[in-house]
Amino acid sequence: MLAVILTILKIIGIVLLCILGFVLAALILVLVLPVKYSINVSKQPNEKPDALIKVSYFLGLIRARAHYRDIFEAKAKIAWFTVFEMKIPDKDSDDNDEDLSGLDEALDEEFPDESDEEPMTEYKGGESEGENSENEVSGNHEYADNLSQDMNHDNNDEALDDICDSEYTHADDSSDDSGDEEDGIESANGSEDYDEDSEDDGESPLDKIKYKFSEIYDKIEKVRSEVRYYWNIYNSNEGKNSIYAIKKHLKKIFLKILPRKIKAKLTFGFSSPDLTGKIYGIYCLIAHRFTRDSEVIPDFENEIFEGKITAKGYFNLWGILINGLCIVLNRNVLKIIKSVKRHNSRKNDSAEESSQEAA
Repeated sequence: MLAVILTILKIIGIVLLCILGFVLAALILVLVLPVKYSINVSKQPNEKPDALIKVSYFLGLIRARAHYRDIFEAKAKIAWFTVFEMKIPDKDSDDNDEDLSGLDEALDEEFPDESDEEPMTEYKGGESEGENSENEVSGNHEYADNLSQDMNHDNNDEALDDICDSEYTHADDSSDDSGDEEDGIESANGSEDYDEDSEDDGESPLDKIKYKFSEIYDKIEKVRSEVRYYWNIYNSNEGKNSIYAIKKHLKKIFLKILPRKIKAKLTFGFSSPDLTGKIYGIYCLIAHRFTRDSEVIPDFENEIFEGKITAKGYFNLWGILINGLCIVLNRNVLKIIKSVKRHNSRKNDSAEESSQEAA
């Protein structure tokens, strides 16, 4: 019996180890296998730009592409299954303009223009018809008079009902039947005194303006204190060391993502010659990433963008994950995060206390 139990436990352990090994192997493949991408952008004279981006991952099992010319199309697939698809038409595209000529013709046939029809002749009836029309008009007048009388009668009834209700409620509110008139006089005097007191106790327009200015001043002080707090963090040693670490690791991530191979045959120019010179200077700094047969020609006189650019590259998630963890687990960054959390908690506590005092 004991041998059977040990055999079962051994089998369960082997199965669990196999599952754990499979998970670890899949995780290593996810982190190590490269994410490949390619970018193709071309612009010919008197034509719209054409851009195509392709991304593949995990030995091509995960694929995505985006294309733009007349419309923007995006699609993502896992193996043979489409998991995402989107199409956005171009607003300026002529293909979106529908031909409505057939619809206009059909509407003209169904609803002809009134101007094309013959004018209707005026119909003149006999004397009997005129008499009938006069009788109808007089009947309408009588009906309108009766209706107005009924409405006035209904309004009078409603007003009477309101008066009765008010008298009934006034009778219920009175405490003694013998002193109704005296209580009414006293209540009237009391209401007048109450109105006078409320007018005396009310805030003047100057007090309201002062209160509004005090609120604005408090808000400005809160903003100034927040800006001062974060400015002190920026100028502290922890802040400077954190910024240095973030810049260093972000630069590494950017260099890993940059294309490994770029080919360009391009002529470009902007409305400002200074901007054209700056862009060409950036190209000269990264020219070692371009192939030898690349041609990039700046045009300082005309605003132009013609040619073709092809870029290919790859990166793995392992390097991005390592650099991201170096940023998050940095000692100075952790200190700043804790300080900001404490500051926000104190601020929330003070806001709750002020709201409770106001309540």
